Amino acid sequence: TQQMGLRFEPIKDWTINIDGNMRTHTNNQHWAVLPVYAYDANNQPYAISWDGGASYSPGASRISESRYTEDYFTTNIFRLR
Repeated sequence: TQQMGLRFEPIKDWTINIDGNMRTHTNNQHWAVLPVYAYDANNQPYAISWDGGASYSPGASRISESRYTEDYFTTNIFRLR
């Protein structure tokens, strides 16, 4: 979050205030699943499901990426007497 303000008096006893705010938020996520292998009695590898369930194919790799960005800007201009 960034904030900036400016105050000036163009005419005596007539003050103008200007302020602004900026907020940025970025979230990046990345995940991957590598193949998982088990070995049989003959020491031969075979692919198994990485999570122990049926949600992914045995030995299959998965990858997921997401990005979320939010920008927020505000300004105010006002006069004080």
